[in-house]
Amino acid sequence: MRLKQLIKTLEQWALLSLQADYDNSGLAVGDPEMELSGAVVALDVTESVIDQAIESGANLVLTHHPIVFKPLRNLSGSDLVQRCLRKAIKHDIALYSLHTNLDSIPGGVSHEMAARMQVTDLQILQKRSGELFQLSVMVPNASMSKVMEALFAAGAGRIGHYQDCAFVTDGEGCFMPTQGANPHVGEVGKRHVDKEQKVEVMVSAGDRSRVMAAMKDAHPFETISHQWLALDQPHPEVGYGVVGTLSESMTPEAFINHVKQCFGLKVIRHSAFATDRIQTVAMCGGSGSDLLPLAIQANADVYITGDVSYHRFFEPDGNICMMDIGHWESEQYTKDLIMRKVQAEFPNFAVLQSDQPTNPVLIS
Repeated sequence: MRLKQLIKTLEQWALLSLQADYDNSGLAVGDPEMELSGAVVALDVTESVIDQAIESGANLVLTHHPIVFKPLRNLSGSDLVQRCLRKAIKHDIALYSLHTNLDSIPGGVSHEMAARMQVTDLQILQKRSGELFQLSVMVPNASMSKVMEALFAAGAGRIGHYQDCAFVTDGEGCFMPTQGANPHVGEVGKRHVDKEQKVEVMVSAGDRSRVMAAMKDAHPFETISHQWLALDQPHPEVGYGVVGTLSESMTPEAFINHVKQCFGLKVIRHSAFATDRIQTVAMCGGSGSDLLPLAIQANADVYITGDVSYHRFFEPDGNICMMDIGHWESEQYTKDLIMRKVQAEFPNFAVLQSDQPTNPVLIS
């Protein structure tokens, strides 16, 4: 398999357009045309992770965190980033990352946290706008069933927990084929009027290219009358952080022990609890302090994230308990998330989860 084949699958799953403005997800090192011998999955790129790839015969390192965040002035090897890049280039190891784009998708990083904690009935905390489109297409009545099934199969018509959603209106289509046309119905030089229907469906940005291809393949006309309309409304399944519920409420003490067990923690930094029973839980992997107001708005009892600074622990102000379980700790299961995707799509491809410690924060 070539690297570009794997990249295409990963980027259909976690669109690069979903990454934050400051981010640098995607291919940092490597030739998309290179043949892959195997991959190592880790949270971070370190020299030891690249060494593991070399030793195992893999020529790709897949990580959550990008190795390059800031512009580089040289590759002299004067810091960790430069040393990693030099080693990867020297040994022909490709480096690819899925960062905030993986945070944003359905079933992404925060969803994986929730699954480990057995928190269900999930809703997105910070929904993204600009990720939904409305497709309107005119279809002759005789082809309506075929076109609608093709659109649905490609991902159109999904709204929340519903699928195969469409709005259909009856009408008449009018056109005149000109010289060079090869009309499905009608004759060149004669105006043709026929019974048609307009189909309107919602399409996620990630499904747009597949839906477009499906429409062209199923529609009988060589020139299809259709329109794409960008919608400003938030996408219910795309964005940062999640909020959900435990099957049974817990005392604060029991909940702390539950979190420690789920994430393998020795200690947890947190603000005061605002209630004596915990059932609604919000969380965001990595650095998610800015989503605290949304967790409060969602009536969560606890908000779990990482990288919380001292002064931010004042912000809950008796409305919620904010927990800092650590950046690496909150995202550690992202490796499993990436592994499952690659193994599901390419079952015969050799992929190994790195056993090298990459957490730079030590607790003694």
